[in-house]
Amino acid sequence: MNDPHGCPGCPNTDRPRRVYEAGIRNVEIRVPWSEYETAPSVYSPEKIKFLKDRVAMLERNGLKGVLNIEWHRYPGWIWQIPDSSYVGAAGIRSGDLDRRSRARRPNIVFNQKVRDHLIGVIRSLAKELGPRHFSSVRVSNGGIQGELAYPDAREDTLWAYDANAGASGESVRPATIPRRPLGEWRPGQPATAEQMEQWYRWYVAALADAGEFQIVAFKEAGFSGPFQIMMPGKGARPSTVAKSLSALSAGEPRPDELVSMGVAWHMVARAIHDKDQVSLHCSSVAEENPVDLTKPGDARDPMDKANWPFIDGLGASRWIAVIADHYGFLKSGENPGKGDANGDYYYGGMAANAVAQAAAAGFVSFDWAHHENLWGKHRLLDDKLAPAIGRSGAGN
Repeated sequence: MNDPHGCPGCPNTDRPRRVYEAGIRNVEIRVPWSEYETAPSVYSPEKIKFLKDRVAMLERNGLKGVLNIEWHRYPGWIWQIPDSSYVGAAGIRSGDLDRRSRARRPNIVFNQKVRDHLIGVIRSLAKELGPRHFSSVRVSNGGIQGELAYPDAREDTLWAYDANAGASGESVRPATIPRRPLGEWRPGQPATAEQMEQWYRWYVAALADAGEFQIVAFKEAGFSGPFQIMMPGKGARPSTVAKSLSALSAGEPRPDELVSMGVAWHMVARAIHDKDQVSLHCSSVAEENPVDLTKPGDARDPMDKANWPFIDGLGASRWIAVIADHYGFLKSGENPGKGDANGDYYYGGMAANAVAQAAAAGFVSFDWAHHENLWGKHRLLDDKLAPAIGRSGAGN
């Protein structure tokens, strides 16, 4: 269950008990990066105490945490690190954008110095809170609203033109990411189909690496997973990727927005090497009504063009389940927020649909997003979510 405040309500209410009685066993604990690492390698004693109190409160009520370090809530000092901005094909630097822009994100993909701070936070949280208190860990690079993605493509496209991404000599590009192919190629310039496919495979693999290095760090710090790779929405389907790359090779100056953000989930999954206790986590389960349930015959190769008409018709969580099954990952997910769905549906049939899809797809966990909506006049916990969990025999 998601919790924006680090606990299901407050320690002085009966909400933790009610959550447990509803069949929920795990509650998200969010750690905004800016509140935890207040200066380079300086971790807030006040935030650590707050988090320790939350962990203890969960334990008293038979609950465990789902650790979510919110990298998209980055500290202002991060921009002091050289080349800490993504740079798009048109030369826009992510750190120069308006503070409200979803493209204003620090460069966790191509800058090892930025990554080192993520590793430091992970190690500190393991030391202060103890990995045993967490049932799972979320993995993102701060894209969108805490998921795995390059910056928003409405500001610029193909965010891979910073000095490190293309450096041939000394740089702070992570050792696990090779140099950007095709030299100084930009959208609008011609390239062969083979060159374009090579470039985009590199681009998506670099994004996948931004998640995988964290999994390594979490494991080394003592966390056992599952490690949830955050995948919002339907992403760029194989047919969309192929169409956009074909247009780029012919000189199209602007790729599809989802392609630019790297959210080709089938390609991300294919690029991840360590699959042990790694889950593909769909953050928009049951966004469609009626829900598109996983079926026994869904298994198929996402890269086979013969399967693309079938794939194009799938709902988000069913599509991500197909990817997970094909490439050997665990599956998990959560419902979309109220702002992403019709209000009547959110408070009505979404809980039953989402839990049904979690069961049909074989999720190892399902989380209810935005717990604050469980309480109040709609009685979402008591009248919708708890009965759905009871019918399924599982909860999270």
